[in-house]
Amino acid sequence: MRQSHRTTIMTSGRRNLIVLLATIASMAVNNNPTRELVASDDSFFESKIRPILVLHCYKCHSHAVDPPKGGLQLDWRDGLLTGGDSGAAVVPGNLTESLLLDALRHETFKMPPDKKLPDSVVRDFEKWILEGARDPRKTPPDTETIARETWQATVTQRGKWWSLRSVSQPSVPVAAGAEQPIDRYIQSRLAKHDLSPAPAADRRTLARRLSYTLLGLPPDPDRVNAFARDNSPLAHHRLVDEMLSSPHFGERWARHWMDVVRYADTYGYEWDIPAKGAWRYRDYLVRAFNQDLPFDQMVLEQIAGDLLTTPRINQHEGINESVLGTMFYQLGEKRHGDSSEFNGIHQEMLDNKIDAFSKAFQATTIACARCHDHKLDPVAQDEYYALGGMFMSSRWVTNTADLPQRNAVVIAELKEIKRHLRPLIAANWALEANQVNQHLQQVAQAVGPIDTAWYRAIDKRRKQEKIPYEDPLRLWCHVTNREESTIASKWREEVAEYQRELAKRRSENATHFRFTIDFREGIPDGWSVDGVGLREITARGDFVVSLNGNRAVDQILAGGLFTYALSPRLNGAVRTPYTSAFKNGHISFLGCGGDFAAHRTVFDNAFLTEKQKFLANDRPHWTLLTTHHNQTRHRVYLEFATKTSNPNFPPRVGLGGVCSDEQIADPRSWFGLTQAVFHEAGHTPLNELKPFDSLLKTRTPESLDELCGAYSAWLGQAITAWAEDCATDSQLELVQWLLDERLLTNAIQPGGSENEKAINHLVQQYRHTEERLKTPWTINGMRDLDAGFNYRLNVRGDYDDLGDAIPRRYLDVLYADQPKVPDDQSGRQELAEMIADPQNPLTARVFVNRTWQWLFGSAIVQTSNDFGHLGSAPSHPELLDYLSWRFTRAPSQGGWGWSPKALVREIVMSETWQQSDKVTAAARELDPTNRLLHHYAVRRLEGEAIRDAILSVSGTLDHQIGGRPINPPRANEDGKKRLFSGPLDGHGRRSIYTKVTIMEPPRLLATFNQPDPKIPTGRRDMTSTPSQSLALLNDPFIVDQATRWGERISRRSDLDLPGRLTLIFHAAYGRPPLDHESNRWREAFDQIAALARLDPDTALDEPTVWKEMAHSIFNTKEFIYIR
Repeated sequence: MRQSHRTTIMTSGRRNLIVLLATIASMAVNNNPTRELVASDDSFFESKIRPILVLHCYKCHSHAVDPPKGGLQLDWRDGLLTGGDSGAAVVPGNLTESLLLDALRHETFKMPPDKKLPDSVVRDFEKWILEGARDPRKTPPDTETIARETWQATVTQRGKWWSLRSVSQPSVPVAAGAEQPIDRYIQSRLAKHDLSPAPAADRRTLARRLSYTLLGLPPDPDRVNAFARDNSPLAHHRLVDEMLSSPHFGERWARHWMDVVRYADTYGYEWDIPAKGAWRYRDYLVRAFNQDLPFDQMVLEQIAGDLLTTPRINQHEGINESVLGTMFYQLGEKRHGDSSEFNGIHQEMLDNKIDAFSKAFQATTIACARCHDHKLDPVAQDEYYALGGMFMSSRWVTNTADLPQRNAVVIAELKEIKRHLRPLIAANWALEANQVNQHLQQVAQAVGPIDTAWYRAIDKRRKQEKIPYEDPLRLWCHVTNREESTIASKWREEVAEYQRELAKRRSENATHFRFTIDFREGIPDGWSVDGVGLREITARGDFVVSLNGNRAVDQILAGGLFTYALSPRLNGAVRTPYTSAFKNGHISFLGCGGDFAAHRTVFDNAFLTEKQKFLANDRPHWTLLTTHHNQTRHRVYLEFATKTSNPNFPPRVGLGGVCSDEQIADPRSWFGLTQAVFHEAGHTPLNELKPFDSLLKTRTPESLDELCGAYSAWLGQAITAWAEDCATDSQLELVQWLLDERLLTNAIQPGGSENEKAINHLVQQYRHTEERLKTPWTINGMRDLDAGFNYRLNVRGDYDDLGDAIPRRYLDVLYADQPKVPDDQSGRQELAEMIADPQNPLTARVFVNRTWQWLFGSAIVQTSNDFGHLGSAPSHPELLDYLSWRFTRAPSQGGWGWSPKALVREIVMSETWQQSDKVTAAARELDPTNRLLHHYAVRRLEGEAIRDAILSVSGTLDHQIGGRPINPPRANEDGKKRLFSGPLDGHGRRSIYTKVTIMEPPRLLATFNQPDPKIPTGRRDMTSTPSQSLALLNDPFIVDQATRWGERISRRSDLDLPGRLTLIFHAAYGRPPLDHESNRWREAFDQIAALARLDPDTALDEPTVWKEMAHSIFNTKEFIYIR
């Protein structure tokens, strides 16, 4: 380094001495580059110097680079002072000798080479060097530390982006003639460009604009006329409030939000499996917007609605509204199968959730950090997986939204009927228990066939080659096949054989099985149940009332978890803990089920699992399942579910066969579980023949009478025990066997004894009452059932290259000091609170921006799903902040309390929104895209609004709110993919209720840019294509609606031609025709009538002519555009 020769000597007294001492000190410092001057602390270095070095220098000059460029390492103090090939980079106190400054100034060297840093940065380095270049980095860092520091500095720099700054209350500018804050912001910007706002739109234009924008429907002509005549300054305000209170507002705003959350009724890919409960989520949105649910509450419900300590209750429907919100996660494209078969299944599902979450609520592209740190925004790769851990910690399951009171009255009635029915049935069976001996004697002594149930049962077995040990009549048949004199000996032989068999079976079971779970004792720790049918443990000995046919009782229940104890309409699901907690390779369940109830093995939350099998056994038997407990890379649980609680019902055809629409819609499905046993053996437990224990202990019968007596006592005791509600499991098996063999009276008879009449009456009453049960509301969503789970980072996004488990958290750039997520929680509730936090800089801005876009057709930030560096800058940032600030503040603070309707009202009440579409030449030249909002831009209606408008004007619109989706009309059906064709007009329902299938969306709506539901859509494409014109000309729906509208007009015999044309114009355009328009349409009418060769005197009432007139209206620009 060059030595400094700058020395100043003064010749006057003490002052000269001070200066001399200072100069000597300076020279000493300059001659020793390893010595630093003392500064008070390291804050200046940490805030001003280190970030620049990390961001702009470490890439080439640090220990992370081997070798460092020019031999220079700037990542520790000695590297700076020693320098590289050209000498010391920094000489404390000496600006001239510090080569780093030359590089920063782009003089001798150029660092960074691509661009010169701002002068303010250079001045910071000058100050730092002059003050001694204090640097606390005493040892060289390792590569991990360098990477961490580099990223922290990157986050700090990127965190200064406009959308990440706190929302503060900006000052409202002054604009001449403008009063409302929105207008003052807009007009002050216009004034800076010497532009003026367009004049106000006329009343009719404004009414039509309001109706389509707020409701998505054409306005009522009478209401438009009244508004046009109303000169009150409050007229517009009243019309706005009227429309905001319309139930159709919720439909319109819900459809907007459905774009954002990638709404579809199916899951796409080749089988397009239905998304269970998607339509309930859609109706949830409609209700929420109609009720003006504060948006922060909507955020909480959609991210963590299942976790809210005080959920929002819908008393009218008897459901938990909040839990419906988490269907947000389970929309979008989902692949069937799981990652144990094809790695990547659950990862794709998780990525879809992260992408939708971050774009919908934060307009941030977190999914871009799946493989590496985000290239432009402050999102680290590990933060992607930290968020993934929150979502993966929850189970992706079907939830039940029903509150206990929803069916409480009907359930209580059913229980009461059963309470009265049981003693009547028990009395009948008790009498029959005393007749068993007589029946057996009759069969034993019969010379030929006799017409009794006992004879038929015994005769069937005598014809069998081999009777199984489990059959209660085996012993009887084997003993009575010989002379009566041999009964005792044969009995002893059979008893000995039975004892050998049951000893063998019980020994085998004792060796291989641990009977550890009895569901009659409650829900085991770590297990979970869901569903209306499983809210109570079914008692041992309960019974199922037959719901059809002439039987009174369908089944005697052993007790436990039975969804159908009252009705198969009631749903249920039983879920194990993650099977890694199990110690054995297999688990067997004793239970039964049918009507598409299934057992499922779920890997890594891939709920469209192929490891699913429908239950088809109406009597208890053992079902063997593998636990996969040794899986180290997968989290596995087992599930039993009725079809309404199964997220994979109906599954693809190859997994469960073709299901009809009726089977899919029918809620009846059922299963029951009594016990579960863990084991290593690859088979289920053997039947231990326990019902025979008491019979085998009976004194050896010496005669037929004694044999009949023994059997009669054995079976009679079982019947009596059930009648007295004290039966054992073995006795219940015997009673069920007697029922199945029709050896007990079970037919309901209108006539007969008083007891039988009473049974018939109660069974019929039970059936009628059961039909009143409301189908449980089930919907896919999230549920926290386990401890939290830190998801492992996928190195470079490779599913097979797993890195460290990343602690669950949200973005550090937004919440640097967020507390650690508790180990026993997923973190979703904490995440929801951070997103709904008024201090979150993104949430309000994003929703306000979306609302602005839905009202104007163009947003303040045009990339409404991306507020990051790749997104567009806001056209009016101060206005966006003003609206966002008021949106989140309570009314007592001058805000709107997160009210979507208040926000909408504020915007549509502005002069800016009420402008006409008139554009001056100067405005067109200076601002051709209207980013300054000098007029209200003409825009085309969305496909849904076009279709709904056609239904409305033709008089076929059904105004019903909510309900199941309607299949769109299709050119071809595919039953295997459940692509069925619906009615041409969709039963007149609004387009929001048309089923959205990912693989084949509704053709007409897709033609007019309904978005692809695979991914979140922030802003729809608005194209103008030949296919749209052809659709308006030829689509069967359009032609059909023109026919219907034409028929309506033709029947208006009270109106002449001008009157009918006026009627059409009011319906279609919200205004009367101008004189020249009226003349042209009269000419068109005459031409159409002439082409059809109609009598001019009768043409006025001919539907054919009016059909063509209506069809022509549908094809006009004014019909499908709003001004």
